[in-house]
Amino acid sequence: MQRYEVEAIFEQKKDGLFEDINISSQKPIAIILGGQPACGKSTLINVAKKDHPNLDFLTVNGDLYRQFHPNKELIKDPIKYPIETQIFSSVFTEKLIEEAIKRKCNIIIEGTMRNPDVPLKTAQKFKDAGFRVEAYIIAAPKEFTQLGLYNRYQEEVLSKGQGRLADIDSHNKAVNGLMKSANQLYSDKAVDKISIHTYLAKERIKDFNLVNGEWSCKSMPSIFIDESRSKQMKNKEILNTNIQRGKELIESVTNPEVKKGMKEALSQLQSSLEKVQRQEKGLKKGFF
Repeated sequence: MQRYEVEAIFEQKKDGLFEDINISSQKPIAIILGGQPACGKSTLINVAKKDHPNLDFLTVNGDLYRQFHPNKELIKDPIKYPIETQIFSSVFTEKLIEEAIKRKCNIIIEGTMRNPDVPLKTAQKFKDAGFRVEAYIIAAPKEFTQLGLYNRYQEEVLSKGQGRLADIDSHNKAVNGLMKSANQLYSDKAVDKISIHTYLAKERIKDFNLVNGEWSCKSMPSIFIDESRSKQMKNKEILNTNIQRGKELIESVTNPEVKKGMKEALSQLQSSLEKVQRQEKGLKKGFF
Protein backbone atom coordinates (compact mmCIF):
# COMPACT_ATOMS: atom_id res chain seq x y z
CA MET A 1 0.00 0.00 0.00
CA GLN A 2 1.02 3.60 -0.58
CA ARG A 3 1.71 5.95 2.32
CA TYR A 4 -1.14 8.31 1.42
CA GLU A 5 -3.58 5.38 1.61
CA VAL A 6 -2.37 4.44 5.09
CA GLU A 7 -2.53 8.08 6.21
CA ALA A 8 -6.15 8.24 5.05
CA ILE A 9 -6.97 5.16 7.13
CA PHE A 10 -5.23 6.76 10.12
CA GLU A 11 -7.42 9.86 9.83
CA GLN A 12 -10.48 7.61 9.99
CA LYS A 13 -9.22 5.78 13.08
CA LYS A 14 -7.37 8.42 15.10
CA ASP A 15 -10.22 9.76 17.26
CA GLY A 16 -11.05 6.25 18.38
CA LEU A 17 -7.43 5.71 19.39
CA PHE A 18 -7.62 8.72 21.72
CA GLU A 19 -10.81 7.61 23.49
CA ASP A 20 -10.68 7.65 27.31
CA ILE A 21 -7.44 9.66 27.28
CA ASN A 22 -7.14 12.81 29.37
CA ILE A 23 -6.44 14.97 26.36
CA SER A 24 -4.34 17.77 27.80
CA SER A 25 -1.68 17.92 30.50
CA GLN A 26 0.12 21.05 31.71
CA LYS A 27 3.35 19.08 32.12
CA PRO A 28 3.03 16.16 29.68
CA ILE A 29 5.30 13.12 29.91
CA ALA A 30 6.58 10.96 27.06
CA ILE A 31 7.94 7.53 27.95
CA ILE A 32 9.98 5.70 25.31
CA LEU A 33 10.31 1.94 25.75
CA GLY A 34 13.27 -0.11 24.53
CA GLY A 35 13.97 -3.82 24.20
CA GLN A 36 14.01 -6.51 21.55
CA PRO A 37 10.74 -8.28 20.63
CA ALA A 38 9.35 -10.76 23.20
CA CYS A 39 11.29 -9.23 26.10
CA GLY A 40 8.22 -8.18 28.09
CA LYS A 41 7.48 -4.58 27.13
CA SER A 42 3.76 -5.06 27.85
CA THR A 43 4.64 -5.64 31.50
CA LEU A 44 7.07 -2.73 31.39
CA ILE A 45 4.18 -0.46 30.41
CA ASN A 46 2.43 -1.39 33.65
CA VAL A 47 5.61 -0.65 35.61
CA ALA A 48 5.91 2.77 33.98
CA LYS A 49 2.26 3.55 34.73
CA LYS A 50 2.72 2.57 38.37
CA ASP A 51 5.61 5.01 38.55
CA HIS A 52 3.12 7.72 37.47
CA PRO A 53 -0.08 6.61 39.25
CA ASN A 54 -2.07 9.82 38.76
CA LEU A 55 -1.61 10.12 35.01
CA ASP A 56 -3.48 8.81 31.99
CA PHE A 57 -1.35 7.65 29.05
CA LEU A 58 -1.90 7.03 25.38
CA THR A 59 -0.02 3.79 24.72
CA VAL A 60 1.43 3.43 21.23
CA ASN A 61 2.29 -0.08 20.05
CA GLY A 62 3.05 -0.20 16.35
CA ASP A 63 2.21 -3.89 16.09
CA LEU A 64 -1.42 -3.23 17.02
CA TYR A 65 -1.96 -1.05 13.96
CA ARG A 66 -1.03 -3.82 11.54
CA GLN A 67 -4.62 -5.02 11.97
CA PHE A 68 -5.87 -2.01 9.99
CA HIS A 69 -4.32 -3.39 6.80
CA PRO A 70 -7.42 -4.05 4.63
CA ASN A 71 -6.01 -7.37 3.39
CA LYS A 72 -4.53 -8.57 6.66
CA GLU A 73 -6.60 -11.77 6.60
CA LEU A 74 -4.96 -12.72 3.31
CA ILE A 75 -1.46 -12.54 4.78
CA LYS A 76 -1.17 -16.02 6.27
CA ASP A 77 2.58 -16.36 5.93
CA PRO A 78 4.14 -15.55 9.35
CA ILE A 79 7.40 -14.56 7.69
CA LYS A 80 5.81 -12.13 5.20
CA TYR A 81 3.16 -10.70 7.54
CA PRO A 82 5.49 -8.27 9.39
CA ILE A 83 6.89 -7.02 6.07
CA GLU A 84 3.51 -6.52 4.38
CA THR A 85 2.05 -4.62 7.35
CA GLN A 86 5.13 -2.62 8.40
CA ILE A 87 3.88 0.55 6.76
CA PHE A 88 0.85 0.56 9.09
CA SER A 89 3.07 0.18 12.13
CA SER A 90 5.36 3.01 11.03
CA VAL A 91 2.76 5.51 9.81
CA PHE A 92 0.35 5.06 12.72
CA THR A 93 3.16 5.39 15.28
CA GLU A 94 4.51 8.51 13.60
CA LYS A 95 1.08 10.12 13.31
CA LEU A 96 0.08 9.27 16.88
CA ILE A 97 3.26 10.92 18.17
CA GLU A 98 2.45 14.06 16.16
CA GLU A 99 -1.13 14.04 17.44
CA ALA A 100 -0.06 13.50 21.07
CA ILE A 101 2.27 16.50 20.83
CA LYS A 102 -0.57 18.65 19.44
CA ARG A 103 -2.93 17.51 22.19
CA LYS A 104 -0.28 17.67 24.94
CA CYS A 105 -1.25 14.23 26.20
CA ASN A 106 0.95 11.81 28.13
CA ILE A 107 2.24 9.02 25.93
CA ILE A 108 4.07 5.69 26.16
CA ILE A 109 5.72 4.49 22.95
CA GLU A 110 6.79 0.89 22.46
CA GLY A 111 9.99 0.40 20.49
CA THR A 112 13.08 -1.75 20.23
CA MET A 113 15.74 1.02 20.22
CA ARG A 114 17.39 -0.98 17.44
CA ASN A 115 18.65 2.19 15.76
CA PRO A 116 20.05 4.81 18.20
CA ASP A 117 18.93 7.66 15.92
CA VAL A 118 15.24 6.81 16.34
CA PRO A 119 14.84 7.15 20.14
CA LEU A 120 17.20 10.13 20.09
CA LYS A 121 15.13 12.01 17.50
CA THR A 122 11.88 10.98 19.19
CA ALA A 123 13.12 12.24 22.56
CA GLN A 124 14.24 15.53 21.03
CA LYS A 125 10.89 16.01 19.33
CA PHE A 126 9.09 15.69 22.65
CA LYS A 127 11.64 17.84 24.48
CA ASP A 128 11.18 20.61 21.92
CA ALA A 129 7.42 20.42 22.56
CA GLY A 130 7.88 20.88 26.32
CA PHE A 131 7.47 17.26 27.42
CA ARG A 132 9.38 15.52 30.21
CA VAL A 133 10.95 12.49 28.53
CA GLU A 134 11.83 9.16 30.14
CA ALA A 135 13.29 5.94 28.72
CA TYR A 136 12.27 2.56 30.14
CA ILE A 137 14.45 -0.33 28.97
CA ILE A 138 14.44 -4.12 29.30
CA ALA A 139 17.82 -5.84 29.47
CA ALA A 140 16.89 -9.31 28.23
CA PRO A 141 19.34 -11.99 27.06
CA LYS A 142 19.18 -12.67 23.33
CA GLU A 143 18.61 -16.39 23.94
CA PHE A 144 15.47 -15.77 26.04
CA THR A 145 13.75 -13.61 23.48
CA GLN A 146 14.85 -15.58 20.44
CA LEU A 147 12.87 -18.56 21.72
CA GLY A 148 10.22 -16.18 23.04
CA LEU A 149 9.50 -14.99 19.49
CA TYR A 150 8.51 -18.49 18.45
CA ASN A 151 6.68 -19.27 21.69
CA ARG A 152 4.60 -16.12 21.32
CA TYR A 153 3.87 -16.85 17.67
CA GLN A 154 2.65 -20.37 18.38
CA GLU A 155 0.54 -19.24 21.32
CA GLU A 156 -1.20 -16.79 18.97
CA VAL A 157 -1.72 -19.53 16.38
CA LEU A 158 -3.34 -21.78 18.97
CA SER A 159 -5.55 -19.05 20.42
CA LYS A 160 -6.38 -16.99 17.30
CA GLY A 161 -5.66 -19.31 14.39
CA GLN A 162 -2.93 -16.99 13.09
CA GLY A 163 0.26 -15.58 14.59
CA ARG A 164 2.70 -12.74 14.00
CA LEU A 165 6.38 -13.63 13.95
CA ALA A 166 8.86 -10.80 14.47
CA ASP A 167 11.75 -10.66 12.01
CA ILE A 168 14.72 -12.50 13.55
CA ASP A 169 17.28 -10.21 11.92
CA SER A 170 15.58 -7.13 13.39
CA HIS A 171 15.49 -8.91 16.74
CA ASN A 172 19.22 -9.57 16.68
CA LYS A 173 20.01 -6.00 15.69
CA ALA A 174 17.85 -4.74 18.55
CA VAL A 175 19.85 -6.80 21.07
CA ASN A 176 23.00 -4.84 20.22
CA GLY A 177 21.34 -1.58 19.26
CA LEU A 178 19.64 -1.26 22.64
CA MET A 179 22.92 -0.69 24.48
CA LYS A 180 24.09 1.88 21.93
CA SER A 181 20.76 3.68 22.15
CA ALA A 182 20.79 3.77 25.95
CA ASN A 183 24.33 5.15 25.95
CA GLN A 184 23.41 7.76 23.33
CA LEU A 185 20.42 8.97 25.33
CA TYR A 186 22.67 9.15 28.38
CA SER A 187 25.60 10.91 26.68
CA ASP A 188 23.39 13.48 24.95
CA LYS A 189 21.26 13.97 28.09
CA ALA A 190 18.32 13.57 25.73
CA VAL A 191 15.97 12.23 28.41
CA ASP A 192 15.25 13.07 32.05
CA LYS A 193 15.31 9.48 33.27
CA ILE A 194 16.56 6.07 32.17
CA SER A 195 15.05 3.07 33.95
CA ILE A 196 16.52 -0.40 33.28
CA HIS A 197 14.66 -3.65 34.04
CA THR A 198 15.21 -7.39 33.72
CA TYR A 199 13.49 -9.80 31.30
CA LEU A 200 9.69 -9.53 31.55
CA ALA A 201 10.20 -6.44 33.73
CA LYS A 202 10.37 -8.60 36.85
CA GLU A 203 13.03 -6.52 38.58
CA ARG A 204 14.25 -2.94 38.37
CA ILE A 205 18.02 -2.95 37.79
CA LYS A 206 18.88 0.75 37.86
CA ASP A 207 17.34 4.20 37.56
CA PHE A 208 19.34 7.10 36.12
CA ASN A 209 17.91 10.53 36.94
CA LEU A 210 19.02 13.76 35.30
CA VAL A 211 19.10 16.41 38.02
CA ASN A 212 20.28 19.95 37.28
CA GLY A 213 21.95 18.73 34.11
CA GLU A 214 23.88 15.90 35.79
CA TRP A 215 23.16 12.18 35.90
CA SER A 216 22.66 10.50 39.28
CA CYS A 217 24.92 7.65 38.11
CA LYS A 218 28.27 8.18 36.38
CA SER A 219 28.46 4.71 34.78
CA MET A 220 27.07 4.16 31.29
CA PRO A 221 23.72 2.31 31.01
CA SER A 222 25.26 -0.39 28.78
CA ILE A 223 27.35 -1.61 31.72
CA PHE A 224 24.23 -2.44 33.71
CA ILE A 225 22.47 -3.94 30.68
CA ASP A 226 25.40 -6.22 29.86
CA GLU A 227 25.94 -7.32 33.46
CA SER A 228 22.26 -8.06 33.98
CA ARG A 229 21.99 -10.09 30.79
CA SER A 230 24.93 -12.24 31.87
CA LYS A 231 23.45 -12.71 35.33
CA GLN A 232 20.04 -13.69 33.96
CA MET A 233 21.65 -16.31 31.72
CA LYS A 234 22.70 -18.12 34.91
CA ASN A 235 19.16 -18.22 36.28
CA LYS A 236 18.15 -21.88 36.04
CA GLU A 237 14.53 -21.19 36.91
CA ILE A 238 14.00 -18.84 33.97
CA LEU A 239 16.00 -21.09 31.64
CA ASN A 240 13.94 -24.13 32.61
CA THR A 241 10.63 -22.27 32.31
CA ASN A 242 11.39 -21.00 28.81
CA ILE A 243 12.70 -24.37 27.62
CA GLN A 244 9.71 -26.25 29.00
CA ARG A 245 7.26 -23.85 27.36
CA GLY A 246 9.10 -24.16 24.06
CA LYS A 247 9.02 -27.96 24.20
CA GLU A 248 5.28 -27.91 24.88
CA LEU A 249 4.53 -25.56 22.00
CA ILE A 250 6.82 -27.01 19.34
CA GLU A 251 4.70 -30.17 19.18
CA SER A 252 1.85 -28.18 17.62
CA VAL A 253 3.96 -26.18 15.12
CA THR A 254 3.15 -27.00 11.49
CA ASN A 255 5.10 -24.29 9.65
CA PRO A 256 8.48 -25.86 8.72
CA GLU A 257 10.43 -22.58 8.86
CA VAL A 258 9.04 -21.75 12.27
CA LYS A 259 9.73 -25.25 13.53
CA LYS A 260 13.33 -25.10 12.33
CA GLY A 261 13.95 -21.73 13.99
CA MET A 262 12.28 -22.88 17.18
CA LYS A 263 14.45 -26.00 17.36
CA GLU A 264 17.59 -23.91 16.97
CA ALA A 265 16.47 -21.47 19.67
CA LEU A 266 15.61 -24.34 22.02
CA SER A 267 18.97 -25.95 21.40
CA GLN A 268 20.82 -22.73 22.26
CA LEU A 269 18.89 -22.28 25.49
CA GLN A 270 19.36 -25.95 26.42
CA SER A 271 23.12 -25.57 25.92
CA SER A 272 23.11 -22.51 28.19
CA LEU A 273 21.27 -24.45 30.90
CA GLU A 274 23.69 -27.35 30.67
CA LYS A 275 26.62 -24.94 30.96
CA VAL A 276 25.17 -23.46 34.16
CA GLN A 277 24.60 -26.95 35.56
CA ARG A 278 28.20 -27.96 34.79
CA GLN A 279 29.52 -24.84 36.47
CA GLU A 280 27.43 -25.55 39.56
CA LYS A 281 28.77 -29.09 39.76
CA GLY A 282 32.30 -27.76 39.36
CA LEU A 283 31.78 -25.30 42.20
CA LYS A 284 30.52 -28.06 44.48
CA LYS A 285 33.61 -30.13 43.69
CA GLY A 286 35.89 -27.14 44.11
CA PHE A 287 36.97 -26.92 40.47
CA PHE A 288 36.02 -23.21 40.12
